[in-house]
Amino acid sequence: MGRAAELGELSRLVESTLAGEGQAAFVVGEAGLGKTAVLEQAAASAERRGLRVLQGSAQELEQACPFAFISSCLGLEESPSDARRARVAEVLRGDARYGLPGAKSETSGAYAATVEAIIGLVEDMCAQGPLALLLDDLQWADSASVAVLHKLVCSVHQLPLLVVGAHRPVSGVGEVDQLSRSPIAGNRTLLELAPLDAEAVAALLADLCGRPAGPRLRRMAEGAAGNPLYLTELIAALRREHAIETGEATADIAAGCTLPSLTALVTHRLRYLRDDVLQVLRVAAVLGASCTTAELAAVVDLPLRDLLAVMAEAEASGVLRDTGQRLRFRHELIRHALYDAVPGSVRTMPHMRAAQCLAGAGAAPERVAEHLLGGLPSPDFLITWLEGSAARLTTRAPAMALRLLTTALELGDPTDAGYANLRLHHALAQLSCGLLAEAEESARCALAKAPDPGWECLMRWIVIQAAFVRGRPDLALAEVRAGCRSPGVPAIEAVRLQAFGAVCLFALGDLTEAGAVASRARRAADKAGDSHALAGALHVLAAKRFLETPDAEAVELARQASRLTPDTMHPAQWMGLQLALVNYYVDLDLGHDAQRTLAAIRIPAEHTGGMFLPWYHLSCALLAFHTGRWDDALAEIASGLDCGDQDALSRALRAVAALIAVHRGRRPLAEAHLTALPPEVATRRSLSSTSICRCAPASFWTKRRATRSAPTPALPRRSTAAWAICRAGSSSAF
Repeated sequence: MGRAAELGELSRLVESTLAGEGQAAFVVGEAGLGKTAVLEQAAASAERRGLRVLQGSAQELEQACPFAFISSCLGLEESPSDARRARVAEVLRGDARYGLPGAKSETSGAYAATVEAIIGLVEDMCAQGPLALLLDDLQWADSASVAVLHKLVCSVHQLPLLVVGAHRPVSGVGEVDQLSRSPIAGNRTLLELAPLDAEAVAALLADLCGRPAGPRLRRMAEGAAGNPLYLTELIAALRREHAIETGEATADIAAGCTLPSLTALVTHRLRYLRDDVLQVLRVAAVLGASCTTAELAAVVDLPLRDLLAVMAEAEASGVLRDTGQRLRFRHELIRHALYDAVPGSVRTMPHMRAAQCLAGAGAAPERVAEHLLGGLPSPDFLITWLEGSAARLTTRAPAMALRLLTTALELGDPTDAGYANLRLHHALAQLSCGLLAEAEESARCALAKAPDPGWECLMRWIVIQAAFVRGRPDLALAEVRAGCRSPGVPAIEAVRLQAFGAVCLFALGDLTEAGAVASRARRAADKAGDSHALAGALHVLAAKRFLETPDAEAVELARQASRLTPDTMHPAQWMGLQLALVNYYVDLDLGHDAQRTLAAIRIPAEHTGGMFLPWYHLSCALLAFHTGRWDDALAEIASGLDCGDQDALSRALRAVAALIAVHRGRRPLAEAHLTALPPEVATRRSLSSTSICRCAPASFWTKRRATRSAPTPALPRRSTAAWAICRAGSSSAF
């Protein structure tokens, strides 16, 4: 009531979306002004007119889990039945990314692959028919979900897509505020809910009371400042206390009644509930809306049948809403009132119980982690659970994993046999969070503590890869050589170290020594039958040959490396081999081979993420450029730049864009591309743009085995202008 203008505007946006031009709108207002009611009315209207409607509500408890909000809205949480959702859910889990260095930003690195996969899913759904996403409580959305929404809003005018978000006013520097208020190319509408005017208040009171409000009730209602929730709770409380006197023409209250606070009114309805119902509701308030009825039954130790009876009473009293399997309070203020009634020292107990129940039921690790972070986990349970779940949690939510592993190291006993395992997972979580220097230091400290020989190789690989990826191949090479000399390193690992030593030498510009070391590693890997080391050695030999004499022999070496079955190596290593082969094909005008290889690795590139996704787009852009499809090349460049903070590859992408601009006579645009990225902070001893291995990722870790990562690409030699642009634009190489 009183929101006809806002609903009329949303109706107009629905019509625009049905006509093929998508829209975005944001409903902003204080608690109780009716944002959720507006969304529900808009959803019903959109469904009646033929839009497919998906709804979601962000939860405070899930803010630490990347993509929790948007994945819940799109139905990616459980096991999706349709193939497209299942593929995106696989990208979200991130199994192919374990051991890859991450980025500190949630829109970069591994997260970029998930963002792109989710955007692709929404586009596919729009291709099937107009789609509406109605998203409530955005002020609690996780940053990764907000990044997805930002991209959707920016491109909404290109799709039959309606995005409507609702949130409370937040700080002007917040991500959500920037999403709803900053100028965005496309169709964006901001609907700021104001308090109800006097006419709307009178109409609402008449509707709630069954007849017009009398003078005393109207004066009391003025204190609610036009807040619909306040007014609704006020009338409900007065009715429960039988304080409303109904006459023939009006409904009024006795003289002397005072206006309670909104919080007092919200909690007033709780007085009429039984103690056992209140106790269950308080536990539910602590667990949050992500909790299901079955999980709540396990936590409070009630048979599901008895819990359903309790919930029915809570729904009848206006505390809960019927939303199926998941709990939902009628308003967040009610949940907060119940939550505040639970002493802080007691709140940790339901979280701990929930974590144990979820873990026992085999729930996703991030669901368990949410409750462990909200409580005080027992050391034994935390450490035992992390031993079996740290790897999966690190791929899905590395920041959550790092916090729990840090706590486990503080609580654990360094003399326990499993403590070294915790150290290993902790270093890998740091690596996945983009904390490369910290990961390197953690692994070095573990090595200094005379670890079990079984862990030495794994810790050394963390040191090597963290140093290499942060631009210090010299430190990585020193660690490689130390590992080769160590008596605790098995012979097969020494061969792998030797192969990666060739990669480090290549990155440092010593091609002669790199070739010699790679040749020795190739012979040793052949003798040992180890595909990981063999792939790394062949790749360096192919790169060296290609730089010196680009010919069929260079391509054949690369083909030999790429033919090694991906089942025997980390997905990132295999991906690097395939992309390098594509670059060779493009350079030698083998366009058909390049196109065929790119088509085969599109989905794996999406799954692997990290630097491989922008590298994939760079390879597509180079192929399109060399075949005269410049607009297609620019589209691939835009997709690659959207993958986030990958400076070296961003420079390469912008170099190609600048080259196209030069060919088209757009010199200012070319200069803009060349100056878009700041220069490197440090001066590094490396090859210039011709280096193909500066940003090799830490793709060594899979199933407790260390593997080699593939070098990164260079622009083809025949792109002389592009080479010059890259060399002039920065002293770093990629």
